[in-house]
Amino acid sequence: MEEWRDLMRSWGFTVHEAAGWRTRDAQPASRYDPTGMFLEHHDASSLLSGNWGALAYVTQKRLAQIVHARDGQITIVAAGVTHHAGVGGPFLDIPANGANTKSVATEVANSGSERYDPRLTRSIIAAEKAWCVVAGRGADRVRGHKEWATPKGRKQDPSIDMNARRADVAAFATTAGEDWFDMATPQELEAIVLKVVRGEGLSGAGDAPLMLKRGYEKAIRDQVTAVLRSEGVSGAGDVSRIVAAIRAELPAEGGAGYSLADVEAATERAVRKVAADASA
Repeated sequence: MEEWRDLMRSWGFTVHEAAGWRTRDAQPASRYDPTGMFLEHHDASSLLSGNWGALAYVTQKRLAQIVHARDGQITIVAAGVTHHAGVGGPFLDIPANGANTKSVATEVANSGSERYDPRLTRSIIAAEKAWCVVAGRGADRVRGHKEWATPKGRKQDPSIDMNARRADVAAFATTAGEDWFDMATPQELEAIVLKVVRGEGLSGAGDAPLMLKRGYEKAIRDQVTAVLRSEGVSGAGDVSRIVAAIRAELPAEGGAGYSLADVEAATERAVRKVAADASA
C-alpha cells in the first residue's frame, strides 16, 4: 500500500493513514495477494454521517483497505486481508468466494442514491488507476461489488455504471498531457508545479542549483495552492509558464541553496504574474 499511497500523493490526491493500518488484517494466517482485483463498494451511509461516512465502522470491522470520503479524500485503513467481497465469482483466476485474499477494496462514502461529488469521482478513478499501475493489471480487473456478488442482484453497490468506470480508469492520464491539464484541479496543478520546481526544472544550464531543504515542501505547496485557488490558474500551458516565471524571479546566484524566503517570494510573484497574464 505504500507504493500505491505514494503514487496517489504524487498525483496530488490527499491520502490519510489510519492508526494501525499497516498491521490491520482480518485473516493474518492467510496468504494475501492484493493484485487480483480492485473491488469498489459504497458504504450505504446517510448524508447525516458526514464526509467520511462509515469510516470508523469499516476500520473496526476490517471491511476494506481504503475508504473514500464524500469530498474525495482518502484514508488507508488496512494493509492486510479484509472481509469485503463475500460470496461471489469466480472471476478470471480468482476462485468462487475467494476474493478477500486476492483483492483490494475501497468503501466509498455514499448512500447509494446520492450524486457523487466530481472530486470523489476523480479520486476513485485515480485510486483504481494507481492500483492498476502498482499491481501491473489492466482496468478489466477493476470491478464493482455488484459484479462479483452471486447470485446476481444480491448486491447493488456501487450504484454507478462499472463499464463506464473501467473506461475512465483506462483513459486516466497521469502525465502532463494537454487532456490531463484541461481537467486538472488546482491541487493537481500545484503538485506538478512543485515536482518541477524541486527537480530539474530549475537546475538547467545557466541556473544556480535549487537545493530545497526538508521543510520547504509544505510551505511552497501551501503557498502555490493558495495562489492557484485565488487566481484561478488552470489550463494546459500554465505549469510551464509558472516554472519559467519562477526561474526568472529567483535570485541569479543561489549559492548552496536558495533560502526559503527567496523561494516563497519567487513562487508567489511568478504564479500571480502568470495569472494576471492569463486574464489580460
